[in-house]
Amino acid sequence: MRCAAAVGLVTLAVLIGAVPRASAQEVTLEVWSHEADEPAKVAFRELAARNFEKSHPGAKVKITWYEKNPLFAALKTALPAGKGPDVFYLEPDQTEYITANYIVPLDDSVNWNQIEPWARKVWTHNGKTYGIPQEAYTVELYYNKDMLKTLGVTLPANAQLTQTQFLDLVKKARAAGMTPIAQGVGDRPYPGAYITVEALLRKLGPDDYQKLSPASYLLRIHALSRFSNGSRSWSTPAPIRRIS
Repeated sequence: MRCAAAVGLVTLAVLIGAVPRASAQEVTLEVWSHEADEPAKVAFRELAARNFEKSHPGAKVKITWYEKNPLFAALKTALPAGKGPDVFYLEPDQTEYITANYIVPLDDSVNWNQIEPWARKVWTHNGKTYGIPQEAYTVELYYNKDMLKTLGVTLPANAQLTQTQFLDLVKKARAAGMTPIAQGVGDRPYPGAYITVEALLRKLGPDDYQKLSPASYLLRIHALSRFSNGSRSWSTPAPIRRIS
């Protein structure tokens, strides 16, 4: 059975940089990644692969690009057959690949001083670390300056609103017949969950957030169910307060 050398939301520049320098014999590292439809990410990872090849004579990196669902389908066929890539993309909750022994831990293969502790924790299963986060994101709100003037609202100098101020702004907009918040996520709906995710993580903390049950959340938002294990219901007072 072939075991992959690494798994997860992989940052090639960090992960494959941990691979021992190749000898005169040529070695090819097979990488399967999703996001084939995102040129900027493809270009970044291809650049990281080429830089790795330059610094490791005799080593080659071959990246095969997929969309996410076809990638998962290909992995489910290839890995049980003893085939598949050395490095590939997975989500943190797909621990079945770990329990099936398709992947190996990275605890002794990565310089963890370059990884935030919280990021490593996400990929830790039964005391061992099996992946590296690929990227981080921020959540922003864009606003219409003219509409804000119409509502008589002036942003603080740091452009930061308290929760009370933001709620007051939403109420004023609604009362004036304006749509308070609009999100253009029809083509990729999961980013629409980010604002809710951030509120829950900030107020509940990561440990309580993990306990929320994905099955009991009526909207079934993909991003919200990512790290949930189902030991806590969304109908309990704390999540209701945070979302309301």
